[in-house]
Parts: sequence; C-alpha cells; structure tokens
Amino acid sequence: MRRSALWLEAMRDVDVRPLMQAHGMRELGRRASSVRMTPCPACRAERLTKRAADRPGPLLVNNDRPGRWKCLQCEAVGDAIDLLAYHVGGRRFRDLDRDAKAEVRARALDWLSRSPSPVEGGAGTPAPATDAARSQPNKPKRPPPTADELGAVWGRAQRPDSEPAVAEYLRRRGLDPVRLSDLGIVGLLPADARVPRWAYAARQEGLRLMLKRCDHRGDGRTILFRRCVPAASGDAKKTRMPLGAPCRGMTLQCPLARQVMKHGVHPSQWPTASADPECPFGGATPWWPAERTLELVITEGEMDFLAWVQRAGDADEYAPAVVGIVSGWWTAEHSQRIPDGTRVLIATDNDQAGDDYAALIARTFAGRSVSLRRYRYDAGERRAAA
Repeated sequence: MRRSALWLEAMRDVDVRPLMQAHGMRELGRRASSVRMTPCPACRAERLTKRAADRPGPLLVNNDRPGRWKCLQCEAVGDAIDLLAYHVGGRRFRDLDRDAKAEVRARALDWLSRSPSPVEGGAGTPAPATDAARSQPNKPKRPPPTADELGAVWGRAQRPDSEPAVAEYLRRRGLDPVRLSDLGIVGLLPADARVPRWAYAARQEGLRLMLKRCDHRGDGRTILFRRCVPAASGDAKKTRMPLGAPCRGMTLQCPLARQVMKHGVHPSQWPTASADPECPFGGATPWWPAERTLELVITEGEMDFLAWVQRAGDADEYAPAVVGIVSGWWTAEHSQRIPDGTRVLIATDNDQAGDDYAALIARTFAGRSVSLRRYRYDAGERRAAA
C-alpha cells in the first residue's frame, strides 16, 4: 500500500455518526439496529418523504456498519471520506478534482488527529447500543489478530542481517542491518514459516520485514509488514497490515518512545521496577537527570523511522525517542502522553503534504509547554531513506 493512501484506510475505520454531528447534521429517528441522520449531504433532503409515514431523517446508518451511510431519498451511499467529499465539492471523493481531494485529505487528517483511537473508545467509536441491539451482536467479518497470535508470529522472527539479500536491501537505503538487528526493533519473517491466515498474503508478496506498531500507551497492538527485497514490478505493495487489525492511532515506536508513551512523564520520574525489558534504559534518576531535556522525533515512513532509530542508537546515552507515523496514524492521544518540557522535532516529508501533516501534528500540542521544531531533510538524507 502506498504511504499516501494509508489515510484512506484509516478513515474507513471511522464511525460516520460523530463526523456527521461535527458537520452540523443531527439525529432524526432511531431504531434498535440503526439511526437516521439529517440532512443528506448529497440531495440536501431533511426528511424521508417516500415510503415513510413518520418522515424520519433520510440517512440510514446501521449499528453493525457504522462506517457506512445510505440516503433512502436519493440512493446516495458512502463512507466517512465521501461524507467529507460531499461537504467540500458536492460529489463523491472519486469524482472530485485534485484540489478538492487535497482539501478532503486535510480535513480527514484533522479529524483523525482529534478523534480518540478505537482501542480506548471515544468520538471515533460507535455509539452505545440499545438493549435490543446488544441481544443480537454482530461479529466482524475479519476479527483482528489476538495478542497471542501476534506474539507467535513475532517470536518466529529472524535477524534482518541473517539473509544477504535483505541485508543488502537495507544497506542500499543507508541502514545498518547488524545495528538494527541488535536494537531488536525490526524482525524478518522466515520465508518458510507457518503463519496465520492474516499474515499469509504478506509472506507470499515478499513483505517479510516486520515492525511493531504500538498504541498511544506504548503497547504493541499489531505488526507492519514491509518489503525487504526489490519488487518485480513498480506497482507492487510496499507494506501490509494484518487483516482486521486497527490502523488509526498505531505508530512505530523505538524502545525509549514506548517508555515515554507508557509513563507519560519525564524519564527521571519513571519507576525503575516497571521498566520495559526491551528498553536498554533503566529509568532511574541517576541515569536521566531531571534537568536534562527529553527529545522526541516524529518522523514519517518506515525507512525514515529506522534511519532515525539507528542514528539515535549511535548517539550518547541521552538519545532522542523516535516515533514513526504515516498519514492518519498520529492522534491527539499521542501528544497527551508526551510530557511538558519535551523538545519535539517534527520530521515529516519535505513536500506540501508533509508540511500539512506537520502543521496538523503541531496543532495537537496546542496549549502545551513543549518546544516544537520542523526538521528539513537535505537531498542526501532523502535519497538514503527513499
């Protein structure tokens, strides 16, 4: 999946009802299995006038599919992306021009950054079901992998430097496969390993490089599979997530970043007993003095993330924490876990989309006592991490 398309995947997990309410739409009718909203963003009808004596709202949103909507008046259908597209340009997303699509993308990223992730609940999750709806639960078609399944797959991982072709692929991108293997933040799925169904496609497509994706509290929730050898065709997928796994709010985090997200306070205040065994730092006050500023880098993309982690690993003991993101991954919940006084370096791409994403990330720190700085890559750095 192209990096630029991941925000589309994240928006497909969004419950459209809070998004509708945020755009001035309101509920007008409710049943055990669905709600009715008004007005329709396509035809602007405020009530259903055909086949309905009580004239409820025209938009139907089923409780078992909260990410989809349908207008029973004009037959328009869509998801959260199309809902924004109708508000921006009066048409479905696929029919908009380039400028209108860019505006939809900006609004979507803004919504994703302000909405809590589905793991904890909140504005991005379905509304509480009625008693009648609870009596008839609807199971997802593709349940996400369990923690045991994820742990079993990660437990089979090899060192990336164990295969010459993979090691050479990483070296051509300016990465040290031995150093990354020693840090333990990336693994290689064996080519002949028995894997669950949700990981089979990734292995077959050669997406065997594995990175853990964590939530805003530093807990590993899923795995990102990434290509580790050159693709036979230019349009081949570079990344894949397990089927059914959450996308929004899941980021790549180095061991130090996981500790930052876990505790939400300056490292000098971390309790030593609760230190993550994967983190090489103990968290005791003598190791990180209270007067020492914590630095955190927010970088875009898997290869840039690995490059920053490698660079930080070669630095002194007060190396910066590194968080890797793609469109739709960063949320306000992440910024809330970063303690005041932290020096935050936003290292998104140098293009306009990267600038927009950097501005969106900066807005999630509004009112906080953190130092924000935009990092600009030079040409050599971009070629190394491309």
